[in-house]
Amino acid sequence: MTGALWLYTLAIPAVVGLLDYLISVRLLAVAPKEKRQRGEALRGTLLLILVSAAIGLTWDLRSQTIERLDSPAMDVVKNPRLRPVVQNLLNAHSQSTENEYLNKYFQESVDSFNAEMTGIANRKFWYDPSRSGQFVIDALSNAKTVLATSFVSPNRWWTSDWGKKYQRANLDSAGRGAKIERIFIYASSSELQEVCPLLTEQLEHRIIVKVVDRKKLGDAAPPDLIIIDGSLGGEMVLSDLRTTERVNFYIDQFQIDKLRDAFKTVEDQAEDFHGCKSKAK
Repeated sequence: MTGALWLYTLAIPAVVGLLDYLISVRLLAVAPKEKRQRGEALRGTLLLILVSAAIGLTWDLRSQTIERLDSPAMDVVKNPRLRPVVQNLLNAHSQSTENEYLNKYFQESVDSFNAEMTGIANRKFWYDPSRSGQFVIDALSNAKTVLATSFVSPNRWWTSDWGKKYQRANLDSAGRGAKIERIFIYASSSELQEVCPLLTEQLEHRIIVKVVDRKKLGDAAPPDLIIIDGSLGGEMVLSDLRTTERVNFYIDQFQIDKLRDAFKTVEDQAEDFHGCKSKAK
């Protein structure tokens, strides 16, 4: 029995009944010729206790019902977008209990889903490389300002199908008037020469292009990031070979400001790119 239920259905009615009985007995003592007898007083007191208990129980159940109506579960019931998700989870759980291998896969899927929902609740989400390209391209379609660095291996990204589409999206966005600034971080002079035509094309389309030698940025892994309109931040997670493992996205202003600080740190060491004949020192 909960504390509230104990209070409403036993403690308060008992106190009320005891006070009523004492008052009734006291009145009988003062007026002994009163028709009402002690037995009648006792029956009246018991009736009052029952009524008090019923009122208390009703109140307690009412409060519990209100609490349930305000619970997250009720929010799911009210939200038509969430109802089928929960129903599918329940159906999948029912099926998975019949097979240990299916149950293991189900649990891993639930853990992954829960991790993604936790990230979204913290205003963070991520895409694997196969899906991140289209997301960023769509984001660039209406961009007004873009800050970005590029440390990903040029021949593993910019020359890929998604890399070429991304290049086109940047050129189109700049052609519509977006202000884009990108800093290419190169690991060697030969790598800079390799990516030089790509940089030149961006420069010719009024994109602000800068370059920096990776050695100038210290021991920490250089950032590969993008900030769109100050409201969306993206950060590539690179492997040791500088391939993209996933892309984390943020809409939280604190995280976006951290990316902006990282961009500024790289920018302080970078120099303007003027064309293929200009060799970085």
